[in-house]
Amino acid sequence: MIDVVLFVFCHREEIVVNDGVFVGPQKPFACEDCGKKYVWYCGLSQHRKYQCGKEPQFLCGETGCSYKTHLKGNLKRHMKTMHKYSDCGPFSCTTCGRMYKAKRSLWRHQKYECQKEPAFKCPVCPYRAKQKSTVVGHMMSKHQFLNQLKHQSYECVMLNKK
Repeated sequence: MIDVVLFVFCHREEIVVNDGVFVGPQKPFACEDCGKKYVWYCGLSQHRKYQCGKEPQFLCGETGCSYKTHLKGNLKRHMKTMHKYSDCGPFSCTTCGRMYKAKRSLWRHQKYECQKEPAFKCPVCPYRAKQKSTVVGHMMSKHQFLNQLKHQSYECVMLNKK
């Protein structure tokens, strides 16, 4: 029986064959301090800048978990796989407690809505809202004559056309 190992490579230069036998990617870039090897120079550069000889700065906040890492992405992956966290909601506003499914919606709420006066006003009545689309919806539902104007055709007096 033959064991097959599949590797995915970005560049042809990564594939190393020794006497017709695949031996894996070369790792020509080694750290002078700890000896860790990398396929790409940028990997070694990142290692030197953030990891080698430095204490991990990203710690898992879960009770009883002692996971530490040098890279934020590694902590995110750890949280997703080990603690079933996700980047999907719910997200809550720390000021007012409103909940949102998307992070972007929470950001919009905090920037334009939370503890802010309504910026948009209905031209027909005193109604005010924090979003233009809300005022437009109000006008369509409360001021029925605007719906009629929307579907009405206008005649051009100068060209005598509709």
